[in-house]
Amino acid sequence: MPASEIAHLTVLVVEDVRATRVIVRAILRSFGIADVVEASDGQEALTVLGQRHIDVIITDLCMEPMDGVEFTRRLRTPRNGLNPYVPILMVSAHADIAHVKEAIAVGVTEFLSKPIIPANLESRLLSIVRAPKRRISSKTYCGPDRRRSNSRTANRRRASDKTDTPVS
Repeated sequence: MPASEIAHLTVLVVEDVRATRVIVRAILRSFGIADVVEASDGQEALTVLGQRHIDVIITDLCMEPMDGVEFTRRLRTPRNGLNPYVPILMVSAHADIAHVKEAIAVGVTEFLSKPIIPANLESRLLSIVRAPKRRISSKTYCGPDRRRSNSRTANRRRASDKTDTPVS
């Protein structure tokens, strides 16, 4: 049963709409995930990350006062005292290519369009657990390799980027 692969996760849900947080929590609980932490915006999420260990973050794109893009950008900043490598699954009704590319550019690990379908959410979480992204560390960014590429582009990495084998 795939849910057992993700049941041990501690998941932070960052969403400004309380009803959506409740729904996401219920879906995660149906997967066997008992440790679900909630934050109503990016700033609150950064505070939570400074206080406890989180395995995966599920964040909305559009929130006030700090949206999911700015939250991800701040988390992926080196030497911020937080874990910049924690996987981030961004969810949004704005799933056009421009928003998805922006999310990937700031360091989102996976992207899921709303409405959230439980099977799709489970699939993304399993992808994060089963196939962690290569980690990059540079002067301005720490997080998953933002290049969603095949081996043709692997040799075009910046010399300043240090790659790291992900820890699951």
